[in-house]
Amino acid sequence: FLSARRAQIKSLFAGGADNYKEFTTPDFCYAGSLSDSTVVQYGMDHFKNDGNRLLRLHLQQIRDSWTGPEDKLDPDSKYQQAILHTDALLGKLIHMFKEADVWDSTYIIIAGDHGMGITKESDHPPSIISSWSPFMNFYGPGIKRGKSIPYAETLDIALLVNPFLNLKPLEG
Repeated sequence: FLSARRAQIKSLFAGGADNYKEFTTPDFCYAGSLSDSTVVQYGMDHFKNDGNRLLRLHLQQIRDSWTGPEDKLDPDSKYQQAILHTDALLGKLIHMFKEADVWDSTYIIIAGDHGMGITKESDHPPSIISSWSPFMNFYGPGIKRGKSIPYAETLDIALLVNPFLNLKPLEG
């Protein structure tokens, strides 16, 4: 966020949990008990109304529907319904970018900070392999399809965003 600010790129963080209130460096910050729809709407509103080019949207509600690993296999589970809802929200964002004629120059990074594991809890203890293999997907100009990064953490996303926005390399 600070790197974007130095380059006069407006940014937004919106997250659906109180612990995200520590993110204060974007130009616009929202954190708390926000629905995923509200988080995405903040991103859309600030893109349209304020010209925000860096949007970090942290959706939380998918984990609220988790009742255990069997949810992954049951197409009628609340977890699967939450995945479909999240997919529809992503579709709204993509549609907005296409309508604004910026889709061909847009980067999207989708990441999970952990897998849902093998228990009924939506947590990520270090003893569970899914805690160490988070899902990440990258889309945008110049990104090669079907390539894999052998190991990446959520923190690595900031390092990747910098060149996507044509910003100076980070120091340190």
